[in-house]
Amino acid sequence: MAYYSLHKIPMKATLSNKALLHFLNPLYGETDQVKAEFDEWYKPYKTVQIRSVTILTALLYVVYSQINQSFAPVTIHPFMTLLHLNVLPSSLLLIALLTLWKKLHLLNNILLAVAPVGAAIGSIYIIAEINEFAIYLPELYLIVIWTFSISGLRLVYAAVSA
Repeated sequence: MAYYSLHKIPMKATLSNKALLHFLNPLYGETDQVKAEFDEWYKPYKTVQIRSVTILTALLYVVYSQINQSFAPVTIHPFMTLLHLNVLPSSLLLIALLTLWKKLHLLNNILLAVAPVGAAIGSIYIIAEINEFAIYLPELYLIVIWTFSISGLRLVYAAVSA
């Protein structure tokens, strides 16, 4: 009886499971050489995506930090400025810079997975400190969407990060 693993969960290789595996992974059943060739072909595109997205997100956090100043409670301004103007844009720009060196690919993926965690923790702190939290709650949803759909992280890294 053959077992296949999808995200390390053993599954019996039935026709419907094979169809699901093919749907989730178009390279399912391909040789290791084909998978390696695909990874090599895809790396430059993924690198450009990560670089572009992190630079754009850093710029959006700078804009966001300025918008916050107009309606956020004064008591939370110093933390919001630290987080949205300094920490998050700096870390995102560092990630973008690291994409220039292939040797730092693993470190880059780890930092890319940690960045949304820091953003979410900061956002939760802000929400806990203010009375009108509904305006900041969507930031948590956007962080999750960014992590899974936009960041360029592999599903394993995104799932751990989220």
